[in-house]
Amino acid sequence: MKKITTLFCFISFLILTCKEKKSSESYLNLSRSEYFYFNYGSRSETSNLQTNKSRVFFEPEIRESEFEVCIHSHPIELELSEWGPVSKFCFVPSNNTSENLKSAISDLRNSDSSKIFLESSLQTKEGIAELKFYNSNEIAEIAISSEENILLIGDKKLHDKIFRNPTFKPIKFYSKYSKSENNYETSYSARYPTYILDENGLTVFFPPNNLDISSDSEMYIGIFFSTENTMLINAFTAFINTIPVQNENFRNTCTNLSPELTELANFSNFPLKRFLEFKNPNIEKAICLTYFSINNQSNKTEFENTSGFMLPGSVKLIIEADSKLEGIQKKEFSWSDIKDKSTIEFTTKQTNFEWSLPEKLEMNFESDFFSIRNDGIFHCNTSPILYKKSANICSSPGSEIYFETTDISNCDPEKFFLTEINFGGVQIDNTLSSKGNFIELQYTGEVCDISFMKIINGKSHTPLSVKNQNITTNQTFLIGHSDIFQNLTNLIKRDLSSLSPYSSVSISNGIKEKVLFKAIEKETILINKNASGETHSIILEDNSFQFHPPFTSSYLRPDSKRQNTMSPGEIHNKYRNTIYSKINEINPFGSYKDGMSITKDKFIEFYSTGNGTLSLEIIGESNYQKIIFPVIDKEKFSYIAKDKPECFSEAGLIQSPSFRLNSENLRLILKDFSNNKVLDEVVFQPAKGHGLNSNSPKLRRSYTRTGYLNQFKNSTKDTESGVFYSCLEETEMSPGKENFFFPYLVLQNNFLGSRDYLIIKPKNYKFSFLNIRQYTAEPFSEFNSEISITPSYEFEPITIFQGNTLSERGMIYQSIGNSEEIKIIPREGIFIQAILPDPSNSQNEWILLCNYSDTDKDLTNFEIEDESATDKITSYFKRKKINLPSGLDDAFFYGNTTILKSNQCGYLIDPDAYNIFLRPFGITPTNIFTIDSTSAIGNGISNNEKVDLYEITPTSRVHIHSYGNKRSHSPFSINSKKDEVILLLPKKSGETAEDYEIQLWQ
Repeated sequence: MKKITTLFCFISFLILTCKEKKSSESYLNLSRSEYFYFNYGSRSETSNLQTNKSRVFFEPEIRESEFEVCIHSHPIELELSEWGPVSKFCFVPSNNTSENLKSAISDLRNSDSSKIFLESSLQTKEGIAELKFYNSNEIAEIAISSEENILLIGDKKLHDKIFRNPTFKPIKFYSKYSKSENNYETSYSARYPTYILDENGLTVFFPPNNLDISSDSEMYIGIFFSTENTMLINAFTAFINTIPVQNENFRNTCTNLSPELTELANFSNFPLKRFLEFKNPNIEKAICLTYFSINNQSNKTEFENTSGFMLPGSVKLIIEADSKLEGIQKKEFSWSDIKDKSTIEFTTKQTNFEWSLPEKLEMNFESDFFSIRNDGIFHCNTSPILYKKSANICSSPGSEIYFETTDISNCDPEKFFLTEINFGGVQIDNTLSSKGNFIELQYTGEVCDISFMKIINGKSHTPLSVKNQNITTNQTFLIGHSDIFQNLTNLIKRDLSSLSPYSSVSISNGIKEKVLFKAIEKETILINKNASGETHSIILEDNSFQFHPPFTSSYLRPDSKRQNTMSPGEIHNKYRNTIYSKINEINPFGSYKDGMSITKDKFIEFYSTGNGTLSLEIIGESNYQKIIFPVIDKEKFSYIAKDKPECFSEAGLIQSPSFRLNSENLRLILKDFSNNKVLDEVVFQPAKGHGLNSNSPKLRRSYTRTGYLNQFKNSTKDTESGVFYSCLEETEMSPGKENFFFPYLVLQNNFLGSRDYLIIKPKNYKFSFLNIRQYTAEPFSEFNSEISITPSYEFEPITIFQGNTLSERGMIYQSIGNSEEIKIIPREGIFIQAILPDPSNSQNEWILLCNYSDTDKDLTNFEIEDESATDKITSYFKRKKINLPSGLDDAFFYGNTTILKSNQCGYLIDPDAYNIFLRPFGITPTNIFTIDSTSAIGNGISNNEKVDLYEITPTSRVHIHSYGNKRSHSPFSINSKKDEVILLLPKKSGETAEDYEIQLWQ
C-alpha cells in the first residue's frame, strides 16, 4: 500500500507542475481501478456503448456484474459525452447492496425531508462505506466544519449556502460558480455531485433533480468513505489536482467558434421558469468564452463565463431569478423583450450567432407547456433527461428534449378495453429487445378524437397522439414501436421500453382515468419466457390475465415470428386450457464446481403437461416471493433459476434475475393461475434432511419427487443427469431431466416373519436384483438375501423374509445394497418418542419414552446412551426423594415408578431440572424418570446429538430404539433450534429425519 500511496503523490506532483495533455492522460490511467474512478477533461472510455432506454434521468446509475455493484455519477447515456467530472464507486455485492442503492436512487427522485430514509453500510474492496441522506444544511455544515477540507461543489444551492458562511476556509475547493482559479466546467447544465474530503474521509453527495420538490424538502444521497479507503482517497486528491491543469489546457487550446442558441422557454407561468439555452456546437474542441452579450429588441445584457471556455459539446443555461435550474442568473436580463418574430443575438468579442424566433411564439397549449428549439420542432418524448418535472411539461433544458404532455379529449376512457399487453419485449434473432413492449386496445364507444389521451404506467405518461386522430366503434389499435411490427394500419408509434407490470397501466383523458391492468405486487416475479426460450405476451379476460398460448403472429417482423408467442393487432380467441403440473425438484443450495460453491445454480423444477400459466408461491422464514410464468406442452421439464447455470444444461431453463431461494424452511404452493386452483404443495425442511448441503466432503443433492404418491427423496449421482463433468462428483441433481434417486421400499403388509414392500426406483435405474441386508446392532446379528427384480417396472411388489440367523431380540435394521435406504423393524415396542435437546434452561432437557407394546415394561434395567456417555434409568423419586420436580402437577404426572404400562409414556429428565414445562403424553399419568448419575442426560444433549435406548439382560445388551440411528448404515441428525421439540410422527419408527416433526411446546 505504501508504494501505491507514493505513486499517487508523485503523480499529483507531476499534474501540478506539467501542463501538457500527457499529464491528464497519465492521471486517467492511474485514477481508474476496478472499483472506483474519477475523470475530468476527456470523454469516457466507454463511448462505444449503446442503449435501448426510452428515458434517462441525470442521476446516479447502478451498474452490476457478478463481482461488483457500482454507482456512477452519470447514466451511461450521458457519461458518453461528458467532458466534465465523472466518477464511479463500486462495492462488493451482497444480498442487499444492489437493492439498497437502487432504493436510495428511487428515494432521491422523490426526496422529501419528512420521509424516513434508508441508511446502510456498503463493503468496498478496501473497507466500509456508509450510505445515508442529507439535507443541504447538513452538507454545508460538513463543508465548513474543518479547515482541512478539500471540496468539489456540484450545484448552485450548496455553493451559496457554503460561501455565505464567513468561516469557510478550505485547503482547496472548486465550484462551477467560482472565479477562474477555482472554477470547473461541465457538459450539462445540471446539478452534479459534490465531494468533500476531510480528516475523516471522503463523502460524495448526489443531488436530487426533481423540480417538483420544494427546495426545503430536497435530500441528497451521501456515501462516506473512511480513510481506510486509501487508494480511493489518493485518487480523489490526484483528481482534484488535475482540474486547474485541465482548465488551463482548455484555455490554451480553445477555438473562437460562436456558441449556438438551442432552446427557449419564455412563458411567464412556465413551471420550470424561463430559460435560454446555448451550446458549444463543436463536440471535439473547447471554445473560448469569457464575456458575451445577449441582444434583443435593442436591449443588451452582458454576461461573464468565469472559466473562460466551454467544454466540447457542452450546454449552458441563462435562467430566470429563483429558477431551480442550474445556470447563469442576471437580474437585469429582460425576458419580456423576447417576443414573437424577434431575433436573439449571441455576441462574443470575436463571434456572433443569431436566432430568429417563429412568428407565433406559442409555448403553452392549454394545460401543456412546451419549450422550443432553434429548429422550430417540438422534440418531445416520454421522459425528461436532466430534470424530473411535472407530467404536463415538454421540455429538456440543459440537454436533449423529451416529451410528456396531458390534455382533455372527448374519448371516454371507460370505452377502452385492454386485450393484450407485452411487458417482456420481443426477441429478434434471439436477442431480446424491449422495443417489443406493446399495448393492444379495443374501443367500443362512438367515434371520438384521441388527441392528447395518454397511457399512464407509474410515472411514465405516453400520449396517444399529438395531432387530431379519430377512432371508430370496435376499432382495435396497437401502441408500440414501429421497428417491431409490420403491415399494421392501426399502429400508434410509441416506444414502451419502460412499460412495467409493477405499476398499474391506465388510460386517461385528463379528467377520467381507467385502470386497464392492475399493478402486480412487488414480491411477484413475472417471467414471460417459457422453457423453450419463447417470449409470451399477456392476454386478458374478465379482469384476469394469463400468458398467451402458442401462436405465430402475422404482424411481427420476419426475424422474430418464431421466437415470440403473441398476437399483436389481432384479437386472439379466449381459451381455457387444462394444465397438469407438479413441483419436481428443489435445490436451494446451488452446486459445487471444482470445489467452488456456485450459489446461482439454485433452482426449482416442474413437470407439466398442457399449455398455460402457473403461479408459484415461495414462503420462507426470511423471504416471500410469488412467481408467475408460462409453460408449454412440448417442454415437460422446466426449472426456474436466477441465472444461466454453471453446472447444468440450459435445456428447460426459465431464467429470472429476481429469483431468490434460501436454504431454510420453505413452503411451496403451485397453482393454475387462470383459476387459482392448487396443483401441488411441498414443504422443504433442511433440518429434516431435505436435500444435502455438505461442506466436508463437498457435496450437494437436491430434494426430488420420486413419482410414488407425493413422496420426495434426496437425489443421487447419475451420469445421464445433465450435470457437467466438472461438477458431477460434487453435485447430484438433474434439472430439466428425469429425477434420479436411490431405490427405496414402501411397506405394504407386515406378516409374522416377512414383510411386503413396493420397491420404488427411478425410471432410468436399471438392475435385476436387490441385495438385502438385515441386522441388529446389539446383540449383533445379520441375515443377507438376494431378491430378483423386473427392471422395467417403476414400482414393483417384493416380499422380504426375516432371516432365522437374526437375534431374537433387538431392533432390526434393513438396507438395500450400498444405498442410503433404511428400514427399521422395531420389535420391542418402546420408542424414543420425542426429545428436547436445547431448552432455554439448560437443565430442563428431556427425552420422552413411550410403550406401544401390549405389555407393561419395567425400565429398571434400561439405560440411555448419547454420543458421549451412558447411564441407567431410575425413578425420579428414588434419585431425588420427592415425587416430582417443581412445575409439574401430580394430577397428570407420577415420579415414583420405573414401570411403563402399555400405551403409557414417561419423561426422562435431568435430575437438576426445575420449573420444567412438560405436556402429559399417552395415558394418564405420564411418568417422570431420571438417571442414576449425571454422565448422560445430566451433562446435556447437543441439538444434533443421537440417542439410543438399551435393555441390559443377564446375557446381553439389547438395542431397543434409536433417535438418529447412529448404529446403522444410514444415521441422521436434526439441527433443532432453542426450545424446539423433535417429535416422532404417528405410525413412524424413526427411520429417517422425515419421520419427525419439529414443534415449540412452550
